[in-house]
Amino acid sequence: MSATATTIDSIASGNPQLSVIIPTYNRRNAVQRAVDSVLQQAGAIRLEIIVVDDGSSDATDAAIRDRYGDDARVHLIVTSNHGVSAARNTGFAAARGDLVHFLDSDDWVLPHTVGLVAQVFDRYADLQFLYVEGCTLPRTGKPARVRVARDECPGWQRGDVIGRPGFRHESVDMRRGDTVVGGHLASGDFFSAIVKGGLFFLSGLFIRRPAAAAAGPFFEPFHLWEDWDFHARLCLEGPGGYLDYIGFCRDVGRGDQLSDAVSGLRFAAMHCRIVRRLQASGRVHAPRQQRELAVAVADANYWMGRCLLATKHHRLARRLLLDSLLHGHKPLRSSALIARSWLP
Repeated sequence: MSATATTIDSIASGNPQLSVIIPTYNRRNAVQRAVDSVLQQAGAIRLEIIVVDDGSSDATDAAIRDRYGDDARVHLIVTSNHGVSAARNTGFAAARGDLVHFLDSDDWVLPHTVGLVAQVFDRYADLQFLYVEGCTLPRTGKPARVRVARDECPGWQRGDVIGRPGFRHESVDMRRGDTVVGGHLASGDFFSAIVKGGLFFLSGLFIRRPAAAAAGPFFEPFHLWEDWDFHARLCLEGPGGYLDYIGFCRDVGRGDQLSDAVSGLRFAAMHCRIVRRLQASGRVHAPRQQRELAVAVADANYWMGRCLLATKHHRLARRLLLDSLLHGHKPLRSSALIARSWLP
């Protein structure tokens, strides 16, 4: 993929500690809010912001140049339109920070987040990534939400995530003047949970750059749940942390957000594709994780089979449910659904 890079000056001195990568497409106003939210925390850490304009037609590039042209921390990369995964990969290739953060252009970082994240990574050298929780603003007919990952990401709904044996639990606090901020930190191996469903929003995830590089690029053919596919590979790189601190805000209910209009069948199909792709990648070596992934594949086949049966795709549903049954997954339910698939 070719990219035309326009760098707004260079980093003033030394490599940044944090690279914030913001892909954007036709969100000229929202992306400036995202950039501003990061710059307001710059005193806590040396940082760079890489805005990747993915072929916008609303003069996003001109707006970024006009607003941040004199700020050496802000970089602009302009590409033709290849999608959000390609934009993230382009931004990561240009990043130089010890930590990387992929911030969606319609989200923004809340005060004190960057400083608190930096403190956690300094204190816990084994952590390869850290997730901070998020919130939403109220909108017509719907109240504001907090802890959006625990409330919305399916992996949290399908079993205990951070209460399992082997997880470390402690409090993390940081003082800024008269203000003390922090929260409960749970850290450990998230792999067995993430193969059951997504756990994180990218806008709350901070990653050590070597771990992000080892996980590999975002898979550009995926236009849905590409973040979960990346996160599942990331969880193979070592322990991560979940910090119960509201560190970012999501702008939800926008017409340009794909996930708002996704059917249950499509989500089930993506679940199958992601875990099968991970299984075929050869990345999973530990016997325990191989077993956990095999169970996740059988479970994904089961739920996909149920969705297909509900939409009258009996033959394909039967094949997936039979695979689930042969792997000993939900044998009674799988058998009953297979029997039902033969009915007219």
